[in-house]
Amino acid sequence: MAADGNAVLVIGSGAREHALAATLAMSPDVGKIWAWPGNAGIDEVAERVPVGDMEALRQWAAGRRLLVVFGPEAPLAEGWGDRLCADGHQVVGPGQEGARLEASKGWAKQLMQAAGVPTAPALWARTPEELAAAVAANDRWPAVAKQDRLAAGKGVVVLHDAAEARDLVAAWSREPAIWESGVLWERFTPGRECSAIVLTNGQEWAWLPPARDYKRRFDGDAGGNTGGMGAYAPVPWLDAALQDRIGREVLGPTLQALRSRNIAYRGFLYAGLMLTGEGPVVLEFNVRLGDPEAEAILPLVDDDLYRWLREAAEGRLAGPQLQLRPEQAVTVVLAAEGYPGTPRTGDVIRITRRVPRTWLFHGGTVRDAKGELHAAGGRVLAVTALGTDAAEARARAYEQMEAIQLPGGGYRRDIARELTGA
Repeated sequence: MAADGNAVLVIGSGAREHALAATLAMSPDVGKIWAWPGNAGIDEVAERVPVGDMEALRQWAAGRRLLVVFGPEAPLAEGWGDRLCADGHQVVGPGQEGARLEASKGWAKQLMQAAGVPTAPALWARTPEELAAAVAANDRWPAVAKQDRLAAGKGVVVLHDAAEARDLVAAWSREPAIWESGVLWERFTPGRECSAIVLTNGQEWAWLPPARDYKRRFDGDAGGNTGGMGAYAPVPWLDAALQDRIGREVLGPTLQALRSRNIAYRGFLYAGLMLTGEGPVVLEFNVRLGDPEAEAILPLVDDDLYRWLREAAEGRLAGPQLQLRPEQAVTVVLAAEGYPGTPRTGDVIRITRRVPRTWLFHGGTVRDAKGELHAAGGRVLAVTALGTDAAEARARAYEQMEAIQLPGGGYRRDIARELTGA
């Protein structure tokens, strides 16, 4: 990182933002990294902005010229990307209209259908009665219910029979906020799931390593939905030919549909895909890097991330793909007791040793006055390891995880197991 020069503001407080800040800190052109609200790990490479909300952050940024990198989706959906761009900053992330790709699953579904992007048929139920009618008429199980709104990765439920579906309708009927925008009732798509993430200027795109994440809390995809309990990258079965097909059938038509609506989109575009015998099918779009996918992807970047992000924000790109390390990355998330419900916080985290070729990205952490690290959220730490193959990376990740002590903490032990044949 340069002694002075270009300044970056990373918005967010999780392991994804720690990974972004740590990767940006390796750029020789970056002079200063600011973070808001930040966390104990981000403090190692960035200085926190001492303000309490987004409006105060905007006022603090006035008079500066920053490259603003959004981690989470919520402030983008609230239009903060538009405001900061209007203030003269370079922004990595779409405006409020572009953020509807993630903020409204119904809007995104309509855009995909209009653009001919492959996606499962769905009905947009605006009331509990409409959803109940869709359940009663359904004769194909499993089926999928998706809250239209942002739900922190926990608003999608796969239902295996009518009884489960009726229970869900009853539960969601008691939550008025869900019905402000409704629920998608969608046909289940079988196949291999993966995350295709690119950096785009709204017309062209550059590939990041495809990834695969694990949403359920426990091994074997048991337990409740979470923000993500682990990931690996790259995905070995998503080769160059399939990337080209995803570009032709998904990325290109989606960006064209946004342009036809006069929506300028600059930043990360994440297509959650199911790879089927007939080709890729879009499950959802996100308008930012995934978490924990970012923690697996960014250590593989052997390039100047700052330069790529700046060029995307300016509406240009240097090429179709960043330079990458020819290795496998495996990320395992350490969660606090109680997660994905109410997590237990305040416990001391002890790291007894560090394993070579591993990274510790902080999610929910704080330091006390003595410098001791404490759990402060549900997903506490993400451990990423690199290796020449999945077995080596996986072994390193779990060796490092075993050297972390958190009372009541837990993690999945099957991340990337399918890559090793174990």
